[in-house]
Amino acid sequence: MDRREDLPSSLWAFLTRRAGTGAYCAVGAAAAGFVDWDAIVDRGRTPVKPQDWSDPAELLEAAARGFRVNRWLGQGHHVEVWCEKDALSSVIEPVCARYHVHFLANRGYSSSTAMYDSSKRFQEALDQGQQPVVIYLGDHDPSGLDMSRDVWDRLDLMTYQAGVEVVRLALNIDQVDFFQPPPNPTKLKDSRAPGTSGSTAPTAGNWTPWSPRSWTGWSATPSRITSTWTCTRK
Repeated sequence: MDRREDLPSSLWAFLTRRAGTGAYCAVGAAAAGFVDWDAIVDRGRTPVKPQDWSDPAELLEAAARGFRVNRWLGQGHHVEVWCEKDALSSVIEPVCARYHVHFLANRGYSSSTAMYDSSKRFQEALDQGQQPVVIYLGDHDPSGLDMSRDVWDRLDLMTYQAGVEVVRLALNIDQVDFFQPPPNPTKLKDSRAPGTSGSTAPTAGNWTPWSPRSWTGWSATPSRITSTWTCTRK
C-alpha cells in the first residue's frame, strides 16, 4: 500500500507543494523524522534518464509488457479526466491508466495550447462517431467553479460548438454536505470572490451555488478520491 494512503489528502496535497510555507514545513517535518520523505512529491523537478537495456531480449520483453490495445476504439464515447491540481496527478493518473483514459492536470486555468491540442483530439473522436466527455475535478471556490465554465466555453469555441460534454465530478456542494471537509475562507485576492455569496455559476449544464467559504477537493483520503472516479466510470 502507498504510504501516502495513511495521510488525509488535504495534508498530503499540502506536503506536495513545490514552494512557499507548505514546502518549508514539509521538508522540516521530514528532516525531523515526523513525515516520511516518500510522502513528499516534487513534480517540477523530475530527472530525465535515457532508457537502456542489458540486451535485445530485455528490450523485447519491455515492448511486450507495454503493448496495449486501445480499449476505447469502437466505443460510443471518448472520455478524458481533467484535474485542476497537479498535486493530485499521482493519485488520479494511475486510475486513468488502468482504464486507458486520457488524463490532463491543468494547474489552474488551462493554457490555450492545451485547449487547442485537446480540441484536436475531440474533433478526431467526433470524426470517428464518438461523443467527447471531459470529467473535471476542481476546488469548490469562486475560481475553481469558474474553471469548469472556462473549460466548457473554450472547448465549445475551439470545436465549433460540436457538443463536447463537460461533467464536473468534484468538488460539488452535495459532496461538501456529505463528507464535511474543513472549510477555508474564500481568498479575497481571488478576482471572482467579491459578491459571490448567494450567487451561482454554471457547471456542466447545472447551477452550483457559490459561498463565502471554500473547500478544496482533497480533504478525503486518496482512496476516496479514486473510488469516486471509479464509481463514476462504472
